[in-house]
Amino acid sequence: MSAYRRVEPAFCRGCGRPWVAGADVCAACGESIVAAATATDPQAPRKLRAALIAVSLVLGVRWIVLFLLVDEPASAAETWLTVAAATMALVVLSARAWYPGRWWAGGEGPRRIVGSALGLGLGLACGLAFAFGDLGIGGFGGELAITLAGDVPAWIAVAVVVALLDELLLRGILFDGVAAIGGTANAVIAGALVSGLAAFDPFAAVVGGVAGLLRGWSGSLAPSLAFRLAWVAALIGASTL
Repeated sequence: MSAYRRVEPAFCRGCGRPWVAGADVCAACGESIVAAATATDPQAPRKLRAALIAVSLVLGVRWIVLFLLVDEPASAAETWLTVAAATMALVVLSARAWYPGRWWAGGEGPRRIVGSALGLGLGLACGLAFAFGDLGIGGFGGELAITLAGDVPAWIAVAVVVALLDELLLRGILFDGVAAIGGTANAVIAGALVSGLAAFDPFAAVVGGVAGLLRGWSGSLAPSLAFRLAWVAALIGASTL
């Protein structure tokens, strides 16, 4: 019951008839003094807080390891990727215990299918362009592992795992947490910025933005996963030629 117009005299602003004290709606004409309820997620604040803490933890660990290994360039990249993969795996695999929501769910069937096909095609095209186009840009995440891997199966596995975990964390948990309060556009921007910060590479932010757009348009993780994993698959194929 509204706390407004509890004391007489009070009149409806719509029809001018006497207002029933404490009522939200005029009995005569239906005029309301209460804004229509909006569909909001009651868990939104908790989702955003949990997502930001998780991403901050992952970024912090990556930056600390990179700082500690700055004088050891020979092993820095391998160690950095290994620690990044382990940290993200811990966060993602434990998410059911601390994240309030189904961050992996959602997406309409047709958009998920079309988005996945689009992500697959874009990923393959970008991966091949990256491998053969001499674009003069650095790799990031799993893609960096490929540039180090050659034909070493262990590093190829790391490349796939890092790309997969990147998407689950940034286009899964972070996207869901930001979108719950800030909407899809802000979730796309947040994921892109964190992608760039995580890899210290502006190009990674661009790729993260594309993955975020696929995620936002389709409502599903499948297209962004297809995009990143197809990219890595193209690099793996190129590295064997």
